[in-house]
Amino acid sequence: MAIGISFFAAAFSVGMGPATYVYMSEVFDNSLRAKGVGASFFFSRMVQALWLFAFPLMQPRIGLTGVFAILSFANVLCLAFYWLCCPETKGFSLENIQSEVFGQKV
Repeated sequence: MAIGISFFAAAFSVGMGPATYVYMSEVFDNSLRAKGVGASFFFSRMVQALWLFAFPLMQPRIGLTGVFAILSFANVLCLAFYWLCCPETKGFSLENIQSEVFGQKV
């Protein structure tokens, strides 16, 4: 079990782990990039802290299966959001993403 968890953590750190933060720094306009990424990190950490404190309270009430069902539902919502609202930015420079990918004037 320890080897499996270690492999998952390593694979996540190389693959999807940093992808969200890299994408955020690409899609924010150059003039707002630092504030946008900072706000995103802040809210991400707040949600993680909320989940950290809510997990021990929820687990006895709805059980481990219920808690992981909520997590699965949240993951499906996130996947739908990424699929519908986050266009591909591969092959575009940071300067051209706003105009070419999002259709905004720079």
